[in-house]
Amino acid sequence: GDALSKHPKVFNRLFINMVRSGEAGGVLDMILQRLTGFLEESEELRQEIVSQSIYPILLIIVSSVVVGLMVTFVLPKFTVIFDSMGADLPLPTKILVTTVNFIKKAWYFVLGAILLLFALFKQYTGTKEGRFKWDELKLKLPMVVPLLLKIEIARFSRTLGTLVKSGVPILQALSIVKETVTNTVIANSLLSVYSKLKEGGGLSNPLKETGCFPALAVHMIAVGEETGSFESMLIKVADTYENDVRVT
Repeated sequence: GDALSKHPKVFNRLFINMVRSGEAGGVLDMILQRLTGFLEESEELRQEIVSQSIYPILLIIVSSVVVGLMVTFVLPKFTVIFDSMGADLPLPTKILVTTVNFIKKAWYFVLGAILLLFALFKQYTGTKEGRFKWDELKLKLPMVVPLLLKIEIARFSRTLGTLVKSGVPILQALSIVKETVTNTVIANSLLSVYSKLKEGGGLSNPLKETGCFPALAVHMIAVGEETGSFESMLIKVADTYENDVRVT
């Protein structure tokens, strides 16, 4: 564990703490096998999300190209036909034609504005407050919330379950898990969970009070606490939400 901790860029806190726990309990071989399973499942889910995203991304690109060609080359011909007939273009078409003509004449201005907005956005989200506001907004977008939330719940549950199952104390494990959660809103909510857990009691009620965790996950964790299968239930929660991510 001490040797691994000298290379934080390669071995994160989760890895190091699990190895130290295995060394202390004399079950390092079992911990390494558990770590292997954890890393393989996490990487498998990540790769699956990426591969499943390729098709819709390609559709968006192709659709954008087709629409761009139609607006640039086809629409002007219809405009000429309407003008020769002495007929007025429908209002939506007029707006579209005006917009396209403006972009054609001042494309450098439009491109510069887009690049400037992107740079300002990156600068804002690079700050602590900006990152929090952006993460907060992402959790309010109806088409995005289910997927992002399920990914975060799955990551939280699998990491915490693996750590606790490996003998890492729950408070220390929760501190490590906070660093693995990418959404700052959810990560900050774990601060209050940590404080309440430190005072005594179970994990399910503090998680429920944050308002970030779905009822199903909270109920499953509560059942795990009541039946003495807390660690196993966390892994079950992770399996459930990872399957949901694949379906979504």
